[in-house]
Amino acid sequence: MKNDKILCYVFLFLIITTFQSKELFSQNNHKNGELKSEKITSLLPPFNENAVVKIIVYENFSVDKEQPGLYRAYPNLGHGSGVMIENGLILTAKHVIESARCIAVKIPGNNLTYPAEVVYKADYSDYAFIIIRGEHKNFVNLSQDPPLILRGQQIWAYGYPEIASEIEPNITKGTITRFSNTFNKWQFDAGIYGGNSGGPLVTDDGVICGLIVGSVKETDFLNFAVCIDTIITTYKNLKDLGTFIQEKKEFDELPTIQNKAKNYISNFFANNVIQGGFYIDLEKFESDINSIIDTNKFVKEWAIFKEIKASLFFNIAMYILEKNYKTVYTAKELKEYDLKQYISYLNEAKQEVNIATRVDKNSRVLSKDR
Repeated sequence: MKNDKILCYVFLFLIITTFQSKELFSQNNHKNGELKSEKITSLLPPFNENAVVKIIVYENFSVDKEQPGLYRAYPNLGHGSGVMIENGLILTAKHVIESARCIAVKIPGNNLTYPAEVVYKADYSDYAFIIIRGEHKNFVNLSQDPPLILRGQQIWAYGYPEIASEIEPNITKGTITRFSNTFNKWQFDAGIYGGNSGGPLVTDDGVICGLIVGSVKETDFLNFAVCIDTIITTYKNLKDLGTFIQEKKEFDELPTIQNKAKNYISNFFANNVIQGGFYIDLEKFESDINSIIDTNKFVKEWAIFKEIKASLFFNIAMYILEKNYKTVYTAKELKEYDLKQYISYLNEAKQEVNIATRVDKNSRVLSKDR
């Protein structure tokens, strides 16, 4: 009987101790972010995830029909992923930046937005190198020799799928399912979505073994990555030629006023992607334009400013119609003052578009569903 009581007390003590330990661990997980991060990181490959960057791109503006007779101008913005492989040099998918007229980069743990320039785009494969200004310590070097990849091997996919406002990269685990002869790429089953393109595929050893480039639509496991072999060869060749060093030096030494213009438009588009809308202070915008734009030197930046301005004027004109319950078909029924304002803003928008397209052949505003 006495022994039973002792066993009972011991058992009760173990239950209480276990419960308290779990409770303490749970509290620490919630109160101490570092402890929680350490527990999670221990399950991941030895890979610096802060080297995985978010890439935001702008192409042009579109005018879309919102309802019969009412339209809105929106910037064509998107985002993808990339991985910094040396100071300021980023590897990404070519299709992420191919049509971009403005490229912005966001780095984990850094609130700044960095304008980027393309250094190299592969001719027959889906990868590219871009550069950003400044000094950066969070990067992951490419392996000198391509890692051995086997069918069935476990891999990790890093990137920024779907939600552009997320600060840290998303990580999913899967396996190499085969080498696709159809696409000449590795096929894998780790979950990826829009925005993952350009992110690295990583082995259990923390080595970059591929570059995520896409998936077959409406499937969950038919995902593809460019083999790192070709990328490493190209990287070595460009590095030996001094291309990266020279391009980085020139970009770092841009005149202050040009750098300010690049920073401004990069921040503008990055903030709009992250916030999920089209936001701007028109008065401040005008002031900033007047302070940094030199049309003789910065044609691309100046043209983009004009496109932004045109879209704002166009949307104000549409707002005048909307608040008065009119459409483009019944605009003549507006009161005299509103009609003058409507016409004035439309003309301003057209003028800004004409200037932008005249100075930059790549400038265009797309009309949809007219």
